[in-house]
Amino acid sequence: YEVVAGIGHLWTDPDVDDDEDDDTIGLFVGSGAIKHTPSGISLNIAGGDEEDGGSYGWAQLAWEGDLISAGSTSFSIDYWDGSDFNVDGSDSDAWTIAAVQKIDDWSIEAYIAYRRYSYDDDGGSYKDGDLIFAGARWRF
Repeated sequence: YEVVAGIGHLWTDPDVDDDEDDDTIGLFVGSGAIKHTPSGISLNIAGGDEEDGGSYGWAQLAWEGDLISAGSTSFSIDYWDGSDFNVDGSDSDAWTIAAVQKIDDWSIEAYIAYRRYSYDDDGGSYKDGDLIFAGARWRF
């Protein structure tokens, strides 16, 4: 098994130029991942909470293996859930399915993914958003 984890805290002052009281905002975040090396299956999780604002959670299940001789292939699905972003009482979520193919001889990673977003709050009705993206990364 391979295991990694991290935590962090961010302080920011959005009104640094005014003479008002300190409006510092704090954000706490954490993440962790575990990979079963022989099977290539991994689970990744993350979450965060802003002191006076939104919070989120994210999880991803992934697999990496050798389907073709050009290089490793990866597939993943993930889900993100957020609340109180932009507006108190709001709810947002997104899910993604993705694939990455490495081409070792050319130092290229090609990827394609589909993502669906949704957002709701008390102020209105919003349509869900869909995104398909593809590309490649060349390392030299």
